[in-house]
Amino acid sequence: MAKSKNHLPVCSSCKQGISRTQMKRTLALLPFDGIFLAHEGDSREDSLYRTLVSNPLGIRWACDACLEAGNALIGRPRKQRYTFNPMDVNAPYLAYTDRHLPCDRCGEKFVFRKEEQRYWYEELNFVVMSYPKQCAPCRRTLREGRSLNTELSQLLADGEPQSVSDLRRVIEIYTLMEKPERVAYYTSRLPRN
Repeated sequence: MAKSKNHLPVCSSCKQGISRTQMKRTLALLPFDGIFLAHEGDSREDSLYRTLVSNPLGIRWACDACLEAGNALIGRPRKQRYTFNPMDVNAPYLAYTDRHLPCDRCGEKFVFRKEEQRYWYEELNFVVMSYPKQCAPCRRTLREGRSLNTELSQLLADGEPQSVSDLRRVIEIYTLMEKPERVAYYTSRLPRN
């Protein structure tokens, strides 16, 4: 969201310099005290436009063409959690665009979809500076691992499984977790026929 050569704000989606007449939907998100820098003698709309030209807060927004084409979704800042603490600026999203992020678990790139961002920030009410650190398959694997650990803790709450079916489930869980020494130990505890 850098300033373009001709001093037009740059759309977060198409990366083009955009005139004020091409961003009516974004400018209509007013009034929002704090998301723009006040410029003496300017209207709120003028101040927001000038702020987007320099964009010192890194505000994410999109032009009308990108919003209409579905390349971006309009944001609803009143539903978002953000701050303007100078030490930790996280400005509201005036629009959402797909973001390409690296997974910190497998290293693959994944897309944090604009629809998912809106859900995170406006429905779940996550702080706007948060984002997923892992791709969907890795998040699923981590959730499944936590779920297996919880089930294992319940099965072994008294130190030992309470029934043969519980013992078989413990063996199954340790097999899924790839813990052969635990599988061998609990397999040896199965009753002999």
